[in-house]
Amino acid sequence: MPNRWRARATEADPEILDFLSKIPAGWRFAPTDEELVFLYLKPKIELQPLPMHMIMDVNIYNHHPETLSAEYEKFNDGEWYFFTPRDKKYPKTYRPNRKAIGGFWKASGKYAGVYLDGREIGKKRLMVFYNGNHPNSKKTDWLMKEYCCTVATPPPRQETDQENDMQVRVLIKKM
Repeated sequence: MPNRWRARATEADPEILDFLSKIPAGWRFAPTDEELVFLYLKPKIELQPLPMHMIMDVNIYNHHPETLSAEYEKFNDGEWYFFTPRDKKYPKTYRPNRKAIGGFWKASGKYAGVYLDGREIGKKRLMVFYNGNHPNSKKTDWLMKEYCCTVATPPPRQETDQENDMQVRVLIKKM
């Protein structure tokens, strides 16, 4: 764990301070695609306990990437990890709503499989943030990797619950 995180953690909540105190110096949270999907996203969807992590529960669509990165600056090591519920553009469709404050996230390319022992456990996709509204938008240096799990078994839903469709987002600022 970089010392700059420990120095910045003074304004963090006690749970984060406790987490940081247990990590040896030099440690960096850098899970592989397989680890993100199988060790973090799958248990999150199944409401199982998670291992210690640096993934915050944030709906990234309620933030501009600049403000989100500033708000979570103490977790900055070039990448920020977030659990985010999947937002639908229309209630009865699977079409995702990727509109955010000040712009939108545009998918770049197709979904790629995430494999563990030769079996697909999830999918990932790269996205780029655009400032403004389409068609007068401007591409930014903000990238995001979107991960979804294809092997999780969510608990049964109540009639009033929203769909339990959680994803991991990795926010990255290009240098």
